Amino acid sequence: MPVFPGSLNLALDQPFDWADPTLQSGLIRLDRAEYGGERDILLLPCRLRSLGDEAAFLWTTTTAASDREDPWIVEIVASVGLRDAYGLRDGDSVTLQLSPA
Repeated sequence: MPVFPGSLNLALDQPFDWADPTLQSGLIRLDRAEYGGERDILLLPCRLRSLGDEAAFLWTTTTAASDREDPWIVEIVASVGLRDAYGLRDGDSVTLQLSPA
């Protein structure tokens, strides 16, 4: 899927644990050598239920996944600019569902 160059930060009700064993089978790991980047990346497929069931990914670098000051914040990437496409403003609620592996 093409990815819009920008992410949407979501504040969750509780910390998100990228190391949670129940998430491991669904994680996509991109080594920086695979895509020519500076950092290894983790992606986790999800659906944005309240935004037309938009397909998206939670994403993070492997460093941030294990050492983030605000682990209740997740970054979402999709094929569209989510703020513009859905008229989102700071503080809006978004329903997120992790896709099954």
